This record gives sequence, structure tokens and C-alpha cells, in this order.
Amino acid sequence: MEKKMRLCLTMLLLSCAVQKSIAAPAVTAKTQPISTQKVSSKATEQKSSVESGAKLDIAGFTAIGFDFVSQSNRGNNMSSPDSHISIGASNLFFNIKGNGFGDYLDKFGFVVVFEAYPGASKYVSQNYVELAGKWGTFHFGNVSGVEDRMSFSGNSLIEGANGLDGTLPKIVNIAEGLNASIGMNIDTSKALKLSYYTPTWRGFQLGVSFTPHTAAGGRYGRGKRHDALFSTGNDGVDMYPNRQANAPYGTNNVSLGLNYAWNKDDFGFKVVAIWMMEKSNYAVANNSGNPYPTTKMPINHGKAYQLGAGIQYKDFQFAIGFVNNLNSRVFKDGFDAAFPDGADKSQNLASQEGSDASKGNAGHLYNAAVAYKRGAWNFALGYNRMERKTSATDKSKGDLVTGTIDFQAARGLIFFLEVDYFRSDASKVYTTNRQRYFDDHGKKIGRQPIESNSAKAIIIGTKVRF
Repeated sequence: MEKKMRLCLTMLLLSCAVQKSIAAPAVTAKTQPISTQKVSSKATEQKSSVESGAKLDIAGFTAIGFDFVSQSNRGNNMSSPDSHISIGASNLFFNIKGNGFGDYLDKFGFVVVFEAYPGASKYVSQNYVELAGKWGTFHFGNVSGVEDRMSFSGNSLIEGANGLDGTLPKIVNIAEGLNASIGMNIDTSKALKLSYYTPTWRGFQLGVSFTPHTAAGGRYGRGKRHDALFSTGNDGVDMYPNRQANAPYGTNNVSLGLNYAWNKDDFGFKVVAIWMMEKSNYAVANNSGNPYPTTKMPINHGKAYQLGAGIQYKDFQFAIGFVNNLNSRVFKDGFDAAFPDGADKSQNLASQEGSDASKGNAGHLYNAAVAYKRGAWNFALGYNRMERKTSATDKSKGDLVTGTIDFQAARGLIFFLEVDYFRSDASKVYTTNRQRYFDDHGKKIGRQPIESNSAKAIIIGTKVRF
């Protein structure tokens, strides 16, 4: 009886301590990528009275937009309706933190992130442990890595519905074979990983992430093939049309990042360089009716890099970026010959694109943007140029111009307008090869190839942060 009373009393005290410490973090506009935030001494002095107790910080973000699209190629069910509502991003963050012991372990805890896309989400997108001290910060678990957290380019200045990194690619047709993404095609997304970030020293910071398997998340077991149920990582790129059946993935993926930031008075300057490499894999079942055994197909191992730089003067910012995927995960010569006779033919990359596609690459991206902030208003204008060599002689390419206006009506409440013009083209030879392949496997692919499209989009919406 006495033990039960002690247990109840302990639980009651812990419950009170946690409830008192629940607080929503301060809400600001999108973090300014060049200038650094200053923390006042008063904020530092206002520490929790429960020095050794757990703290629960809850934060959230959602963006919902009403979009209107006009495009020349209205295939793939893009013809109706002309307007539609979409959730661009929606996340709920639970950060459970404990106080450490001195500078060597300033804080520790774990973070759980829920994606709130009703009926179309894995729901828990991140779950990781964080350890921080004067020596730096460790992340361990399902969490975005160096290639995402240290990334910086012109696209970092785009607000609204985030342009190429937001709603737009989901509401317009994109030319076949074009890698329309702001990041590298071997990005690990939120796959299980270990990351370390150094403290900033004279403006410099280093970061490194190690991801054993880029499609592994949650309860993913050793030795398993790709399993969409457990995957929270990047399990392929759009140049593989039948990703639902199978997709390439990376093992022993390493991401290295270096950035430098300098600020003085009204001026700011920032540069970023990130390098990634991995052992890339593409395995197909020898028999289409049995998942095992498998044959690993010859594809190029992943190597990619991105560069970014920006300047700031008072309320003006300008930034540029470059991403080069080199030939990451592009299949090699001999892929068709190595394909097992009894395997699912829809997974044969050579028959999808023609054997000459092995002489292509994984694409690259240029971008630039300018932004201006005036009171509660934020304006941005950006440009992206995407290119991918799809064979020895053919190319897919795209151009995107994005303009955004954001108005912060209240703390945590933002209304936005985004206007986009996106044109993309693929070669007729490449599209014809894909069309022949899609005709044979149309039910498995679920869409038709796009040779060219010109699209104009207007997105109006609201964002809520707390």
C-alpha cells in the first residue's frame, strides 16, 4: 500500500511539472536565411523553475491554398476542375526536452513530428533523439539530414506555397524525364540516420549525416527489400516511371555540408556547399510472382553536390543556387542484358527509355531569387532552370518563374499569394520511347508521358504557425 501511494505521488508531481512547462515557441515569419537571430539576455535569464524536469514544447505549421491553373497539356486528369484546394504542408511538432549538466550536455530529448494529411499520410514523419552541448548537436533517428537542414539557395527566399518545393509540381503536368526538384536526387529525406553539426566558429559550421538505407524508416528490418509501409526516405526519383512497383535506393549514404555566414550592421553574407555519395541499388525479383530471390541491376552509384550563396542589405536579399546530380542512379550499359527473364518487365529501365539512355545523366538545376521585406509584408521573385540529359542526344528541360506576396496579419497568421509560370519540354524521341513502354504497362504506371507543357498557376491561401 505504501509503495502504491509513493508511486501515485511521484506521478502527480511529474504531471504538474510537465504541465507547467508546456509552452508554444515564439512564432516568427520564415527564418531569414542570411542574418542570425539575437537572443536577449532577459530571455536567457528566464529559465524554468523546474531545472531538472522534462519540458514539452509543441509547435505546428499548416498551409492551405486555393489554386487556379491554366495549362496547354491537360492530360493525366489535369483537365478538371480548373480550381482546387490543397494542403501544401502540415506538421505538428512535439519536442520533449530535458536539462543536461553544464555545457557538455546542455540539453537532450526527442522530437516526434506528425504529418497532418488526412487519409494520405504516414502520419509520423519524424522521430529522433537530439543531444546538444558546446561540442555541437547530434540527431539520431528518422530525421532530415545535412542536405536539407544546411541547404541554401534562391529557393530559400521563396515564400507563398514554396514554388517548386511546394504545391506547384502536384497541380501541373511536367515533361517526361525532368527531375523537377530543388534538392539532389539522392536526398535521404527523413530516412533513419545519424547526423552531427559542429558549433559555429568564426562564421563556419560543418555537418555530416550517415544514412545506412535511404528507404528505411520506422520498423524497417535488416535485410528487407523496399517496403513502402515503413519507408520515410527517398525511395527513388521521377525519372523512374514505375516507382510504385520498385525503385532504386541508396546504402551507406554520406552527406557533408559546410557553410559560412557573416553579418555586420545592415549587411549579411552566406555561402553553402554540400556533397553527397552513396552505393546505389536497384534490385528486381527473378520471378514476377515471388519477391525473392532478387538480382541487383547495374546502375551508377550516387554522387551529387549543391552550392548556394546569398547577400543581404537591410530588408533586401538576393541568393543563387546550383544543384548537380551528375549520373546518380542512372542505369549502366548492360542493364537490359542482365535483366532476369522471369522478372516484371515494367521494372526494366532499358526498355523504358531505350538503351541509349545509359549515356544520359540525372540532371541539374540553376536558381536565383530576390526578396524584400517591409513591415508585415514580404515579397519575393525567383527563377529556376532545370535540365536533364535523357540520352546521348536528347534532353528534358524546364523553366519556372515564381512570384510571392506574404502578409502577416497577426502573430502566427499569414495570408499569401503565389503566381507561377512553368514551361517544360522533352524530346519527341524520348517521349515516344516512354509512350511505347506506357502502352505495354499502362495499368501499372497509371499516367501518360508528357512531351511538353506550358502552365500558369495562381495559388491563394493561408499559413498558420504556432
